[in-house]
Amino acid sequence: TVVDGVTNEPARIEVPGFHQWDSAFNETNGFLYLPTPNNNAITVIDTRTRVVSTVGTGSVPMAAAVNEVTNRVYVVNYGSSDVTVIDGASNRPIATVKVGLWPQQIAINQKTHMIYVVNTHANGVSVIDGRTNAVAATVPADKGPWAVAVNPATNMIYVANRLSDKVTVIDGRTHRAVQR
Repeated sequence: TVVDGVTNEPARIEVPGFHQWDSAFNETNGFLYLPTPNNNAITVIDTRTRVVSTVGTGSVPMAAAVNEVTNRVYVVNYGSSDVTVIDGASNRPIATVKVGLWPQQIAINQKTHMIYVVNTHANGVSVIDGRTNAVAATVPADKGPWAVAVNPATNMIYVANRLSDKVTVIDGRTHRAVQR
């Protein structure tokens, strides 16, 4: 369901598959990206025209994030332990980046173009350089990293660890954990 921000009127849009996960929205072009794990694809919805399309990803896509500055979409693929990079202008995959075991979540620092992927079963965070689409670092986290958030003003990354009830804090300049 898409809700018009001016009128608050809902409009239902039919999408393929079922069980969509953590979505991402590009405010610049109005595209909504819905990972569709049962189809190994991401569903792309142009919210202005309501046109729906799909883009193939790796196995079991779980989460997506958009870098509006570079117009790139990053899709976390839980089953294949990688990230599909999509060009937001053409909505076509341009790279696949291997990350740690069973990644769950993703966050982007749009100032530095670094992407942070939480690898739940590898107890770490893969840091992808968005300029090269390569892993720049793998940062150890505590047990069961689950969620990630970026503060672009301070270049600090916060990772919630569900099996230890701790937060791993990563310095975005050094790619090292500075506090747990």
